Amino acid sequence: MQMNSISIVFDSDGLAFYSLDEGGEKSLQHRVAISTLQQMSMADLEYCLSTNLLVDMPSLRTLFADYLWSDDGETAPRLD
Repeated sequence: MQMNSISIVFDSDGLAFYSLDEGGEKSLQHRVAISTLQQMSMADLEYCLSTNLLVDMPSLRTLFADYLWSDDGETAPRLD
């Protein structure tokens, strides 16, 4: 199943990334602790958000495949 819906929640523990299935059920995929967030710059946060979305959404990963390493880690991105 391809996940095409992600919910991002910010609370006192930090950021949580949830996948949403067709029935609306949430499944925790990633958590970024508040202590980690406090050490980030805005550029770091932007990278964290975009990377976690690409990891969890195959349709986005396909769309931006030229900018990503191959799934096996052997082939470098074609574009910067």
